Amino acid sequence: MTIHSSTTATNNLTHPNAPTGFVKIGYVSELEAAGQFSRWVGNHDILVFRRNEVIRAFSNICPHFGGPVGYHQLTEGRFTCLWHNLQFDADTGQCLSVAKFKLREYKLVIRDTDIFVQLVEDLDPK
Repeated sequence: MTIHSSTTATNNLTHPNAPTGFVKIGYVSELEAAGQFSRWVGNHDILVFRRNEVIRAFSNICPHFGGPVGYHQLTEGRFTCLWHNLQFDADTGQCLSVAKFKLREYKLVIRDTDIFVQLVEDLDPK
């Protein structure tokens, strides 16, 4: 079962260990129980998970209709959306049945036991 948090990580926007442009989302230890957790950071619902000893983060919002893709535990390398059972590959974020649907992947940085995500990819728009 995924650990869901009703708290947001926005209070960590100025975390002293945060790399520039990154926000603290949680701790590595939070992955021990279920291998994944989801958390709202501002207006981003983010699914953080460990697969094959690699920690990654995808949008937890299904591009089909907005349901949570990480509500159920990762099974056989797939996340299944709670609302309509669309499945997404955990290595690519690609929907396995509708080619135009893909989950956004967030860049991660791990420092000590803290996990940070980058919400905005290009901080210097041209």
